[in-house]
Amino acid sequence: MKNVNRWALNVTAFVILLPMLRYSLPTVYNIARAYINQLLSRDAHWLVLPVVVLTFALYATSFILLLWKGRMRLSAIVAFLSFILIVFSVPILIVAGGDIGPRGLVIHEDKPGIDVYCNEVYLGETPLEISEAEFHEKVKPWNSPPRQKMMRGKEFVTEDTRQHIYVSEAEFHEKVKPRISPPRQKMTHGEEFVTENTRQHYYGLADAELRRYYVPYDYFGNQSYLDQAQFYGDHSGSKSQYWWRFEREGCTAVAAIGNRAIGERQDGRLISAHWWHPTLEYPSIRRYLAHLLHNLKRTNYQPSTEWRTHVAKASGLLFEHLYEIGKRDSRVMRALELAIQREFGIHEEMSPEEWRAVLDEVISRSKQYNSFHTLSPESVAVDLIIQHNPKLIETRFLKLVSRIINPWRVFTSGLNRSTTYRDPAEFLPLEYAVLKSRPPALFERLVYESGRGERFLSMVGNYSREESLRLVRHYLDKGISIRPSMYYGIHALPQQKAISFATHLQNPALELELRRFVLQQAQQDSGNAYHYLREFIETRLERHLTEDDAIALAECIAETVPLLEGEKLRYLIRINSNRTHRYINDILLRNPIHKMAVEESLIRQPNRSLDRLLIELYQAESAGVKFGGIVPVTVPRKVINVSRDLLRALVLCDTPRMRAFLERIWNASDANKIDLMEAIKQEAPRHFPHLHGWTKSISEIEDVDTRLAAIPTLDRIDTPESAKVLEDWALSSDAAVKEEAERALAKYHERSRKAEALLAGGIKPDDLLVDQQAYVWDGENYVPETEASED
Repeated sequence: MKNVNRWALNVTAFVILLPMLRYSLPTVYNIARAYINQLLSRDAHWLVLPVVVLTFALYATSFILLLWKGRMRLSAIVAFLSFILIVFSVPILIVAGGDIGPRGLVIHEDKPGIDVYCNEVYLGETPLEISEAEFHEKVKPWNSPPRQKMMRGKEFVTEDTRQHIYVSEAEFHEKVKPRISPPRQKMTHGEEFVTENTRQHYYGLADAELRRYYVPYDYFGNQSYLDQAQFYGDHSGSKSQYWWRFEREGCTAVAAIGNRAIGERQDGRLISAHWWHPTLEYPSIRRYLAHLLHNLKRTNYQPSTEWRTHVAKASGLLFEHLYEIGKRDSRVMRALELAIQREFGIHEEMSPEEWRAVLDEVISRSKQYNSFHTLSPESVAVDLIIQHNPKLIETRFLKLVSRIINPWRVFTSGLNRSTTYRDPAEFLPLEYAVLKSRPPALFERLVYESGRGERFLSMVGNYSREESLRLVRHYLDKGISIRPSMYYGIHALPQQKAISFATHLQNPALELELRRFVLQQAQQDSGNAYHYLREFIETRLERHLTEDDAIALAECIAETVPLLEGEKLRYLIRINSNRTHRYINDILLRNPIHKMAVEESLIRQPNRSLDRLLIELYQAESAGVKFGGIVPVTVPRKVINVSRDLLRALVLCDTPRMRAFLERIWNASDANKIDLMEAIKQEAPRHFPHLHGWTKSISEIEDVDTRLAAIPTLDRIDTPESAKVLEDWALSSDAAVKEEAERALAKYHERSRKAEALLAGGIKPDDLLVDQQAYVWDGENYVPETEASED
């Protein structure tokens, strides 16, 4: 009987210690493997062997005391000591004896599918994982830095284009000569200064913004554990023997000299690295897009088979740019959709099996990159599935949720591969589809699944059904509140989840309650809550708002949200409703300094509902009076003091009232024509289709000087109609007009030739970049290649 009680006690103790064993045994296995690797290495530290022996001795002793001798309390103490030793021995060994186990590198970026080169050896595409042994086998160190383009070229922004222009330092000083004294100034009522050499004025940015193609980093350098969090490259990179280059679909990326790679150890073995602030940029993408759009305009927006095939293959990089243009031009959007349909094999009269193949391809890509972007070719494919075969989404989603092993831990680790979810990457595109389409057949199942977390609750909250409204209200009415002192504490996590949930939920029936909830949190003066308040407004601005929704949002921003006037103004300008005019007008009357911010915002995001405001701003500036309460100018005067930004905002605002007003300005004088054409020239490359309509008015110009000013504008409009005007002017009797028109026409035909070569694969996007100064390392510094060759 005594033995029976002892064994019962031992079993009870084993059950009590089972949770510790559950987490300890895998750790013991992994650390034991790392210890063995460290013991086998040549540079193993003397602490390694005693730590290994002591750890296993304590673990063995605890089991002997428990299962053989029945000493439960002593066994628990020994097991606890061994567990503490396991937890704290890893950092001790790393600091004392270096890294344990074979090292590897994981490189990832915001955008997947980026080709990674080191010392011009191709390593694969992101997300990329490579071991240290494989890396050193493939990549040999370079004794000197490589030939570098744009190494010392500075990035400048001209006031004409507001676009990044890469020029070398020598080229800058060749174009821009220093002045002994400041230039003559024209002042407009104390608000704005315009220099007479504005069109040639360059603004140089800080050294931290210098760009280059090759980035020096030695990820496997001898850094200790304590400084492993960040890897910095020095200013020249001359000490590095490993130079990294990143390319995507023929476009080579550039990175800032001040850029850095963030790295962190994972399990003492992997280095997880990614580029951080700013991300990689692609200098050739702007010209790449321009040539593709040039070819599309030449075919009257009927994309050829070559165009669709090319864009489909390169849609990962091009998609977001083409999509942004497509939002302004439906013809470009239609061409993009045709390219994506070709990529996924979508056609008319698709069978259910073919639609399943499309969804399988989308999910396959999601698994490949372990991500799914809501603005991507894959999202457009899912949109087409929703439109033509919604039943497929329902069936696949129901099949998916039945495969969850432990529903209470599905979303605890961000849907990565370490969760208990068998196939997390499959969930992302299906979640997007359910949130967007709200299939009625899934409602009951989603209500059942809503207890699994905010992701399922967000899907339920999209339905305007009483049960879903009740669930959301119950979730928000739990008394959750933000405590600023706990912003970084563990107790802040549920509150952050609740605010994030309310911020991104899209349900008109709950909008008023969601807004009240977010504002209530913001009133508690929490920085975290203010972040979500701004995000709440941003998410609403990105949606298609009805007139009533827009009015309600504008009223809330203007009168309720606790933000500064300047920030309120930036949000109000983006609301497409005539009612916002009154709120913006009131802010400008109280604080006219915001006028320039209004003009710049309306250049970035034109708003048709604010045409009357822009006209009033123009009338005030051209009349030389303060904004507000002005007497309208019946005949627009010659443009003297009107800012360039205001003119650009005027030509971008395409409404009947604005077109009539601009026609009056155009007809008032040739000087007005020149100023308006300058604004059109700057904005035409961004592909606002209504700007192409100015070609007819430009073709009717008779004055020679005005025609000369119009030729660069026709060149930037870049349509067959503008080319026809250039052909006519190339026959002009005036020698200057004839020469400039012929030169612009030759550039038009050159773009056509290069666009065809791009589509045929004859050239890469990087080949479109010209006049880039190359620099080479002379042993101490980078110098222009021409100077080095002369020496």
